[in-house]
Amino acid sequence: MSNLAPTGVNKILVEKYGYEWVNGKAWAPGTAPEAEIPAKTSQEPVLISIPDPDPVLTSFPDPTLGQKQTPVQPTEIDPLPVPEGPAPSGINKILVEKYGYEWVDGKAWEPGTAPLPEPPIVIDPIMPDPLPNPEAPVHDSRFDTVDNAIEFAEANGQGDLSVAEDGTITNSFGETMVYDSTGNLAPAPRDTPIMDPGIIF
Repeated sequence: MSNLAPTGVNKILVEKYGYEWVNGKAWAPGTAPEAEIPAKTSQEPVLISIPDPDPVLTSFPDPTLGQKQTPVQPTEIDPLPVPEGPAPSGINKILVEKYGYEWVDGKAWEPGTAPLPEPPIVIDPIMPDPLPNPEAPVHDSRFDTVDNAIEFAEANGQGDLSVAEDGTITNSFGETMVYDSTGNLAPAPRDTPIMDPGIIF
């Protein structure tokens, strides 16, 4: 019997539907007979190779076989960061790129002689720059007249108040009086708060 590989419909049955190829014929799974051993006239032993039903792969196929290979480029070492500022030019550029000079603070230095670059100015996010003094909010009086507002303020702890020709009201400490959010006269907010001298930080 022929032991050639299956072709045509037999090949489809074996590869797609699990048929067994024995003695040159496709057999439904579980129905194939034992393989016939052709008779030999010589006394040499016949070796039959039986595949391992559960082979252990010792090597794996290369998934990139047959694909165009891209040559691996050598990894370049990232250069040291260049401080912000103008890049070297002219002879300085040649010294830095060809002879290993260091470019620091706009000057080319021989290797190993460059000073540390000046640190950048960092704005502290916790203590930002002070904002310009905001204008004091303007509130309306709850009184019918200025005299009524002054009378109420003097009677409630603001001390003696005086009115200048331009209408500015000041207390005995020289502080300008304005209407607060409740409509009462009170000292205007200070640009710089007064610190208690007894407090030591």
